[in-house]
Amino acid sequence: MRNLLLFILFPCLLLNQHAAGQAARYPVSAIDTALLKNASVVVRCSDMNIHVSSLNSEYLTHHLVFTILKGSAADEAILSVAYNNWSDIDRFEGVMYDARGVVIKKLGKKDIFDQSAISDGMLYSDERMKTIRPVIGGYPVTIEYFVKQSFRRMLAYPTWKPQYSFNMAVESAKLTLEADGDLMPRFKALRIPENAVVSGDGTKTKTWEIAGLAAVTDEPFSPPLTELAPVIYIEPNTYSVKGYTGDFSSWKSFGGWIATLQESRDSLSATVHARMNELVSGTDNLTEKVKRVYRYMQSTCRYVSVDVGIGGIQSEMADKVARLGYGDCKGLVNYTGALLKAAGIPSYYTLVRSGDNAEAIQRDFPGNQFDHVILFVPTAKDSIWLECTGMKMPFGYLGNFTDDRDVLAMTPQGGLLLHTPVYPKEQNTSSRITRMTVDSTGEATVQMKSIYRGLQFDPVMEQPYRSADEQKEALRKHFRVPGVLFSSVSYKAYGDRLPVMEEQAKAVVPKFSSVSGNRMFIFLNRFLDNPGTFARDNQRKYDVVVNDPYIDYDTVVVEIPRGCRIETSPAPAELKTRFGMLNSEVKTDGKTVTMYRRFELEKGRYPAGQYNAFVDFLRQVARQDNSGVVVIR
Repeated sequence: MRNLLLFILFPCLLLNQHAAGQAARYPVSAIDTALLKNASVVVRCSDMNIHVSSLNSEYLTHHLVFTILKGSAADEAILSVAYNNWSDIDRFEGVMYDARGVVIKKLGKKDIFDQSAISDGMLYSDERMKTIRPVIGGYPVTIEYFVKQSFRRMLAYPTWKPQYSFNMAVESAKLTLEADGDLMPRFKALRIPENAVVSGDGTKTKTWEIAGLAAVTDEPFSPPLTELAPVIYIEPNTYSVKGYTGDFSSWKSFGGWIATLQESRDSLSATVHARMNELVSGTDNLTEKVKRVYRYMQSTCRYVSVDVGIGGIQSEMADKVARLGYGDCKGLVNYTGALLKAAGIPSYYTLVRSGDNAEAIQRDFPGNQFDHVILFVPTAKDSIWLECTGMKMPFGYLGNFTDDRDVLAMTPQGGLLLHTPVYPKEQNTSSRITRMTVDSTGEATVQMKSIYRGLQFDPVMEQPYRSADEQKEALRKHFRVPGVLFSSVSYKAYGDRLPVMEEQAKAVVPKFSSVSGNRMFIFLNRFLDNPGTFARDNQRKYDVVVNDPYIDYDTVVVEIPRGCRIETSPAPAELKTRFGMLNSEVKTDGKTVTMYRRFELEKGRYPAGQYNAFVDFLRQVARQDNSGVVVIR
């Protein structure tokens, strides 16, 4: 699903009629030097106002000014504002200034690109996008934006993030919430500085003013920015759209409202009902029944995003998905649930925040914090989770797109927080046997067989469906062995809840080994998956976060050239730390060299003070992996 809600959470802004007319504003020289440290962008002013007049009348304004210091942050100059049948962009303008604060150009109608917001995989949508993409001749440059947007129903309130990117400093930022009657949204403010100015009674108006925020540096293995910078989550108490009125004050009531949107949308024809009964006949095993239904859905449907009307939050009718053979995540989940219901199997429509390393939801702040839908099938033990948008997805497997996170299931009793499966390191394995023959010139012929399981399946999941040239190019980029030429690659996938991908490849590397005089250095690490190395940092500020644990098993067998003997080989290595471990051993028999390697990376969150120890561990692994064998003619 492209977006669970139609409203794109990006600043929507109000025109200040006098701003563009002034000759010199926001000179770079006026920025406090303390804010320039580690900053590629400085927000000079960010003034957002959300006003709720009624459940069907709201507006949002935002005056935004930021100075881009470096070309690496050029994309920050681009502003996009979404609109649809529920909203209007009343004004959208801007001004561009040079380093002195002198106007370079006014940005208006002629600079706005108005286009459909249809993305890859989307069939049709009533959502559109207005975008200003300034042409910048040099840096630093300052951009000022003003837009006002009105809503007949704001399908989601934005999360206020005055620092919405790493390496972004903030001179001044302000958020104001205003509401008529008893419509004041709920809010949850985190990491608001002690010197912030907070005012308002919280029932009619509430304002936060922040100044002088230093840039947050994007450190390796750092937590998400929303855990490090100020953020204010905003949710309604009461919500109404198209006659569907709901209470967002608890997960139970919010889930009940989502469930109401899906009511009476699971009808299927008598023919489909009969087909499901036939499909599950002959077995009493619940898992097998669910698998058959899931495979049927995958074989008869494809994923296409559809956002019209309230399509951003309401699924398409199941019988329509059956008839057309496509749907978005909401439609496909609803349809799969309807198929299971026809087979006599209950399942729950479930909201999730998707993406590898996605920000965790706020458990104590009910509301729409989700962007995707999956299906939960309860069983007596080892319940089943289904990702319904991937027609090639293994049955019962979620992968790192939706694993290990809180989700909201729509049960008959209302919304219920659950947690998706966690894949421990023992399930996320790569087992590779690499056999190489090296000739006297240093050229190597290579045969590899790799078996990927669990979360290590994810990066290669699409490989069987790519062309041979694409497969070879993917392997070349993965291993980065200079001069490698892959002659053949093949893949075979099997397994369900814990999928497996078998990869076999053959290659030639013309200058695999380094030759000097009568000695040759044979590399043993060229086809290993090394975890990488990073610079030590004595000023590290943030926790070290490792989300995906795994184990790599490698066996490398090298046949040395005829007429050569082994002069030196690496000593065994055994490293054990809280972050992981490495066992490595090399054996020789005069004609061949065999290396056995096992590397484990643990999942964990460690204090910033342990970062250098973590880096040292990875460096030790790299140092051992970089060792090789010296043979002499």
